[in-house]
Parts: sequence; structure tokens; C-alpha cells
Amino acid sequence: MLSHDEVGPFLRKSLRYVLNDGYEFQDPHYHNGSPAVEIFIKNINEDKAVLFAASMRVMGINFECPCGVTRQVNGVFRAEIRDFKRMLMRESGVEPDRDTNVSVEE
Repeated sequence: MLSHDEVGPFLRKSLRYVLNDGYEFQDPHYHNGSPAVEIFIKNINEDKAVLFAASMRVMGINFECPCGVTRQVNGVFRAEIRDFKRMLMRESGVEPDRDTNVSVEE
């Protein structure tokens, strides 16, 4: 989807808008023990929540909302979560303020 002429720019602009005020990767507070990342999105509002959900849906990435300001992506493998984090940074063009998601490190 990211390479599509119309969809790719939409996803990149949406993710940049959602994450531009800052975000953090952290170990999930609530999960079943599988590899996961919780994304704390600063200054989240309804527009950002909808754009994040739309972006994830278009890319086929399932996520949960454990609380109002975080989004959680679960995986099967730790490498899968590391790849997701790299993709999010690359496509949004925004680095996280902090990354304390050490449970998926090598």
C-alpha cells in the first residue's frame, strides 16, 4: 500500500500529522505476554485517532486502544514489532521522543 501513487502519500501525511506533536514507544502495560509495542501519542484528539485508525486499517495492521492516549500493536515475533516501529518512523518522518520498548530488543 505504501508504494501506491495515491495511498502512499495519504498514509505518510496522516502518520506525520498524528505523530508530529511527539510520541513514545513503550512496553505495554496490559498484554498477554506476546511481543508488542504501546505507542503513547501526545496531544491526541479525535482527528488524530481517526487518521491513525484509518492508516493502520489500510495497511492491514491490527491494534488495540488500552487507554485514550495509547495504541498497542501486538505481534507474534519480536522482529515483527521492531520492523513495525522502523516503518512508522520511516513513513512518518518523525522520530519518537523516547523508546522504552525494551521487551522486543534483540
